[in-house]
Amino acid sequence: MIDEPLVTIGVPTFNRPESLSITLKSIINQTYSNLEIIISDNCSTNPEVQKIIEEFATKDHRITTYSQSSNLGAIGNLNFVLSKASGNYFIWAADDDEWQGKDFLALLVKYAHENILTFPDAATFDDPELCLLTSYENCKSKLDYVKTFCSMGWGYPFYGLYNLNLFNQHNLKFEFDTDLAYYSEGTFLHKLFLTGPAKYVKEAKILYTPNGSLPSNEILIDNFVTYFKRTLLIYASADLPQKDRFELLNRVFKTYTVHISGLFEDFISFDRLATTENKMALVKKKNAAEKILFRIKRATTVLVKGN
Repeated sequence: MIDEPLVTIGVPTFNRPESLSITLKSIINQTYSNLEIIISDNCSTNPEVQKIIEEFATKDHRITTYSQSSNLGAIGNLNFVLSKASGNYFIWAADDDEWQGKDFLALLVKYAHENILTFPDAATFDDPELCLLTSYENCKSKLDYVKTFCSMGWGYPFYGLYNLNLFNQHNLKFEFDTDLAYYSEGTFLHKLFLTGPAKYVKEAKILYTPNGSLPSNEILIDNFVTYFKRTLLIYASADLPQKDRFELLNRVFKTYTVHISGLFEDFISFDRLATTENKMALVKKKNAAEKILFRIKRATTVLVKGN
């Protein structure tokens, strides 16, 4: 339709030809047709990636392709496809995800005019009937969305539809924690939900591959501690009534403490056949974990009382 606003879809890809094909099929078959599809191959070493890209680009004139001469890193490639966007609306499509149903994008666009971010539900390929984000279903206000995000912490809304006009009007920036190998989109999403408005659309869903590119447990722990501290600082300085600020800090602390404890437990139990020397090192790390959690709890108390 002529009056459909242009939607840019950014598809960063690297060495996953089979899943890339699934992703692209789910995109080009959408009933919403006014699309600009930008694919950036992040210097893949698998030649099959280029074959898949060329196959789809030949069939669909809406596709523009780029091949990077050197690897930009995951965040660099995300930013690259975003920088090429011409549409008022923008959405990333990961090369191991699949949009469910031909009306997926139309369902999101329906609410995108009034919201900075309009995001779908998510499920894994292992359990496609599961709806992971239904906690957002009863959200009515910006504060409701912020509270829910603080209580969940999952980054799935990142792959929703962005209204770039509203995004810029609210002086938001696509800034990610480039020093983190994982959780790099977390503080960005906290700032976005604090700014609002956002909209969850239950009828739209993405299937994704869980833990497809997880780094080592040590990196996860180190990155999450850093991310945890940054998140606390965001809410400690948020322009909110003290009551709301305290509740959000409390939700972050409860949710994130459980997560980081789980990361340490996974790390400690990872190698049951570890040598005595390694086991002693693991015990030291567990003790260090307890000290880290204590320091974070103490810092949270200071932040709350000081604000």
